[in-house]
Amino acid sequence: MGLSFLTPNRTVLLTSDDALYVYSVSSRGVKLVDVVPWGAQNFIDNVSNILAKDCAKRPVLMLNDMVEQHYRKERVLKSGVSSLDKQTMIKRRLSVAFGKYPVRAAMLLKEKIPKTKNQPASDIYIFAAIPESDSLNKTISAVKKSLASVAALCLLPVESSDMVRTLSQKLSKKGSKKATWSIFIGQHRSGNVRQVVTKNGELALTRMSPLAAEPKDPIQWAQEIQKEFKATMSYLSRFGYDPSQGLEVTIIANIDASDALQQLIDEKCTLNILTATQAAGLLGLNIGAQENQALADILHVAWAGRKARFMLPMRAGSVSEIHTPRQVAAAASAVLLLSVFGQAYFTFDYFSKLTESRDQIVNLRSQKNQLDTKYQHEISKKEAMGFDVQLVQSSILVYDRFENNSVNILNLAKAVGYALGPDMRVDSIDVTKDIKESSTSFFRPARNNINNNDNEPKVLFQARMTMTYPGSTNIDRGNAEVAEFRERLQAQMPDYKVEITKQLKDYEYTEGLVVETGDLERENIQQDFVAEILIEALSKVEGEKS
Repeated sequence: MGLSFLTPNRTVLLTSDDALYVYSVSSRGVKLVDVVPWGAQNFIDNVSNILAKDCAKRPVLMLNDMVEQHYRKERVLKSGVSSLDKQTMIKRRLSVAFGKYPVRAAMLLKEKIPKTKNQPASDIYIFAAIPESDSLNKTISAVKKSLASVAALCLLPVESSDMVRTLSQKLSKKGSKKATWSIFIGQHRSGNVRQVVTKNGELALTRMSPLAAEPKDPIQWAQEIQKEFKATMSYLSRFGYDPSQGLEVTIIANIDASDALQQLIDEKCTLNILTATQAAGLLGLNIGAQENQALADILHVAWAGRKARFMLPMRAGSVSEIHTPRQVAAAASAVLLLSVFGQAYFTFDYFSKLTESRDQIVNLRSQKNQLDTKYQHEISKKEAMGFDVQLVQSSILVYDRFENNSVNILNLAKAVGYALGPDMRVDSIDVTKDIKESSTSFFRPARNNINNNDNEPKVLFQARMTMTYPGSTNIDRGNAEVAEFRERLQAQMPDYKVEITKQLKDYEYTEGLVVETGDLERENIQQDFVAEILIEALSKVEGEKS
């Protein structure tokens, strides 16, 4: 059965040992939204933002795919116990079996133990538990913060056991004897290989093991898969496996690894080697184009994400505290009701202010028309006297432009003198006007060369001052003195740009002697230090008040 419009739209959080994999599952298919390592900074904030924005707060399925999962089969008496007492007994036995693991649940199997002379009839349950780890708490906190509802917290091997059964049925030939045992082998994005073993369609065993080889090396990868398969077969003998019962093995692999696997798997079984896309087609899943056809975790995500009912939802107090869809709907209704009343009030207030603004606009327009009439009347009187108003206004504008672009050397010298004080002196002041593009430094382009926007201030002139310090000067004290001088100069010239372009730590050879740095240290030659300060006068932008 393929994904249809009835498929729930969910966000699946695949919790692996290395990271949290965020998937979006909908009728359009499955998409990997993001991968967030457990050690990432601001993990909870980042994941909650992904759930709220990228995943639109859709219900979240937390699918646990970690190594540390604990399972055991338990017998529970079938007769002589009421339904209510049986549930209480199962909870008590579950807490005894996994007292250290607060996240646990039990699932009834179809397998039964018949009544005999020596024992009564019993049901078989799978008890499952996982630790309340830091990664689980981080995931739950992120879901809480996103305000998304929780569909369930489940274990990947349990929820995929019916996928293995369905795939086995699709691959079985008509009329052939169905195998009792099925093994599904697939590598995940984390690099680990997950094996799900079913007996009569129900979970019997699961193994997760790291894989050193990469799918890019098909021979070595196939050898690693064969070793893990052999290890699983050694476990099956403890579960009562008999070759006569039949074994079907399905491996998700790239096409170039198929031949190697066919040669290496020598166990008596029905061997199926499929790509991820081929397996998805048989299962009716839309997983889209996959670059690595040997990765099977997207099959597990797509299968579990479309379920309307889960096989073994895990019980945890922290999960039950997350907002349910009904609570969210009630809160949304209350907010919506308040917003309606608020909107009605603001609408009334807005129209009242709008009417008042319209009356003010009418009054202002009337006043403007009166002032325009008076202005034109005054101009006519001046022109009748031979006074050209437009010529005067243009002359004033031209004068202001010339004043803005003039260079006042006296003010510059006065400001420098005040800033120097009695103890400092400058060697030279080099004033340059009409700064052009050719004179700019490669590392420090001129301000008026950044763009040709006439509305930006341009450099009218530059004044470059140099000061020489003896070679015995303490560099830190000298640099501090230059910095203080720059601050005093900037205070004297607030409309100018003042910056230090060279500090004492930069060597300047003032006597024509050129030596290497190493020679300076060996020969103990003390060179003078030269500091340099650049002053830039900027023109005022048109319309700027002086």
